[in-house]
This record gives sequence, structure tokens and C-alpha cells, in this order.
Amino acid sequence: MRNHNTDEQKVVSQLTALVDFESQVREVAIDQCPEAHLATNGKRLDIVHRGIAFQGAVLRPLIHQIGGRIWPDVDKFEDIADRWQTRFHQDSRRLESDIANVFSRYDLKIRYVEDGKSNLVYGIVSPQFVEVNQLDFRSRFLQEICNNTGLDARTERVSTRFGNIIEYFHFDSPGFQIGMEYGLVYARNTGYDAYKVDWRRYVLVCTNGLKEWTSKDQAKWHHNHALDLTEFLSDIAKEGVGHQQLLEDRIEIARSTALDRDTASELINRMSLADATKQRLFARTKDESRAVGRNEWALSQALTYMGTHDKHISFQTRRQFTEVGTDILERSLKGVLQGNAQTGKDGFYGMVLPKSLRYH
Repeated sequence: MRNHNTDEQKVVSQLTALVDFESQVREVAIDQCPEAHLATNGKRLDIVHRGIAFQGAVLRPLIHQIGGRIWPDVDKFEDIADRWQTRFHQDSRRLESDIANVFSRYDLKIRYVEDGKSNLVYGIVSPQFVEVNQLDFRSRFLQEICNNTGLDARTERVSTRFGNIIEYFHFDSPGFQIGMEYGLVYARNTGYDAYKVDWRRYVLVCTNGLKEWTSKDQAKWHHNHALDLTEFLSDIAKEGVGHQQLLEDRIEIARSTALDRDTASELINRMSLADATKQRLFARTKDESRAVGRNEWALSQALTYMGTHDKHISFQTRRQFTEVGTDILERSLKGVLQGNAQTGKDGFYGMVLPKSLRYH
């Protein structure tokens, strides 16, 4: 049985360490045009204001915070990053001038940490920024959960990703076949992070995992109090219940869709798997079919089972099994086969190859 007290102690300890660290963060208003100097490799930015240099790593937060103001008509980070890289390689001096001008045109402050003789940029903020103590936010969050929602306030587990602390809670909504966890992502006081929810889904009857889901209208709580915390929690509850109901509907559709032999064979032939792995998938599909009938829900279950429980394959392959099984549930087997074959960041195809290819 999971020890919820231990998990709660862990998250409180991590948040306490974060609060203690951020108590050392200082802030300076940039009240005149600074100098901006990029390293020759483009990976470091020095901002010099009144003779004091602030060093920032040229990573997503800094590119997004500054680049978004250089090109205010561009919304997506990927497009901003492309413009940033193009300008750096074509005319780095112009990019430095653009960066300096951002601080002239906008009322901004640099949040920084002293590290020996260096001042490391922690974030860039506007006057609307409101610093939030993460422990205080957690306390109010839990109080709101208990008073105004039916959400479960017990800590299920704690995780960290990209430097963010995430506390997971069970989303208790009886009567559904899909279970969900919601993870509260605690925002750092950088001016870039926002409190938001990280959803995890699994099939209750067998604990098969499903791939991550992010709602299109994801609820976020920014450091400017634009959204009331009660409204933020209400949005979370609506998101979760609405998505669970959508998946319930998809399960019923998958249950009522017979597993066509030719279509299933096409899927197997296009999967980049060893024969031994395919045989285990065949066997698992038969097991699931005996339980729920020979339908697309059985195939989806077999795939997500392999992704969650098969220890003979790599982590990457298990993740791909989970993705394909979830896609069949959400889009249908025909939808998966007719869609474009997915490619990873390395440029290689995923588990399901294009129609023109077969795995040998």
C-alpha cells in the first residue's frame, strides 16, 4: 500500500528547498538601454546594465521571453526560436541590438542569483509579475480542493521534470473505466513558469497506461492573478470529467467495432517489431479478445498492456506501444493506418511504418 504521508513529506521538503533558494533571488529594474553580448557559440547572453553584467543561458525560457518581444507577431515558440537562430547566424550584432532594444521598449526587471563573482539570470519579469511562495500556494490549493471541489487531496506521488516539481493527486470520479491522475506543476518565480496541471491516464481494470494528454484549453495559473484560484480548480475538474466521459464514449465505440482481420494484419505488417514481439502481441490480443470480444478495444488493450507490462522490450518501444494503443482508442484502427506515419526528433519513423514500407 502506498504511503501517502511519505510522498507528502517529500513534496513539502522539495518545495521548502525551492522557497529557500528563491529567497536568495535578487531583482533589478532595467531603467536604461543595456548592452547585450552573445557568446560566439550563441549559448550565453551577457546583459550589461550600469556596469553590472548578468549572464543568461540561451535556452527556451530566455529565447521565449526576449524573442517573443522582438517578434510580438509570432506566437509559437518554435517559430520564435527559428527566427532567433537565423538572425544569430546571419547577423549576430543585429540580434544583440534587438535584445538590448527590448529592454528599452518594455518595462522589465531581471531576476538573478549571485554565484561567486557572476550574476546568473533567473528570469525576466514585468511590473505585473507577482511572486508566489510555493508552499503558500500549495496550502491554499489544498484548502480550495477540500472546500469547493470533489477532487482528492491526497498526494499520490512526486516527480520532477525540466526542473519543475510536480505533485500528483488521484482524480476520483466513480463510474468510469479510465482512471486519471492530475499533477500540479509548481511554478518557479522566473516570470516564465505557470502553475498548470499535468494529466496521466490509465485503464482501471488492468492499470494499462495511456499516453499523456494535454487539453487544448489547458488551465493555467500565472504569476499575475489573472485567473482566480477557485476558477482554476473549477477548470481542472471540468477538464478531467469531460475528458473521462469522452474516453468512455470512445471505449464503447471501440467495443462495438469488430476487429477486421485484414486491417489488423496490415497493422502488424507495418509495425517495426521483431517476430518474437509480434507473437507476444498476437497472444495478448487473443487474451483480451476472450475477455471483451474480438474488437478494437481488445487490440487497444493488448497494445497498452505491452507498453505498460512487457519487460522484454526497451523503454522506447514500450512507450510506442502505449502511443499506438491510445491512438487506436481515440482515433480508431482505420484512422491510425490512414494517418501520416509519425517520426521522432531523430527523423526515424515510429512503430507504425508508412504504407509503402514493411518491416522485415
